[in-house]
Amino acid sequence: MTDETRFKTEQEAFWAGDFGTEYIGRNEGPALLASNLAFFTRALASAGRLNSCVESGANVGMNLRALRLLYPAAELAGIEINAAWDGLANALIAQAKGFFTFDQAVEGSMVNYENLDNHQTGIHDYFKFLKFGFSRATDIACLHVRRVRISRRDGLEIVHERDGRFPWTYLGKRLEDILEPLDMTVDEFIRVCDQFTNKKIFKRDGAGALLKDRHGNLEKVNFDNA
Repeated sequence: MTDETRFKTEQEAFWAGDFGTEYIGRNEGPALLASNLAFFTRALASAGRLNSCVESGANVGMNLRALRLLYPAAELAGIEINAAWDGLANALIAQAKGFFTFDQAVEGSMVNYENLDNHQTGIHDYFKFLKFGFSRATDIACLHVRRVRISRRDGLEIVHERDGRFPWTYLGKRLEDILEPLDMTVDEFIRVCDQFTNKKIFKRDGAGALLKDRHGNLEKVNFDNA
């Protein structure tokens, strides 16, 4: 399918193409956020309370982020034609079309809009942590750091708090219920995890057994992957 058939106008094809993708790098950063915040503070000074807003052509959501700071309780959503933008921008587009996010950050992640369709995703993400020492929360934190949405320090704090937690639940469903169709108990799951965990990157006792806190969480030898 060509752009001519996918889009109704030349302008739509223009923004959905390479120019729109390259525009991302010129439309991010703390300076732009501060500028947008100052603009909306003046422009909306006499507007009263803002209950909701849908932005058409949201790009990476800089206007909506500024509005979120001014109106924390408002319902905000964005519509964007360029498919190159990240999960947050896509979530804003989806919300404008009726998509519902989870009611809190997904277990092992730092956001509430990704991987909401499969309860076994928590196990998948945990396996990645056991093999490599990082998982979903790290992936998403890195994306937001690169886009200057959060600082590296904030990203590290989020990762330390949320990444690689033992998946006792996912989307609120208990691990034993997630494992039931696999005919596996939680104890069997833990034994398999321990067997294939990368022992080089997690702390162990004198006998070589993995050290865990009271919630079953492992601790890395070097937290920052140094």
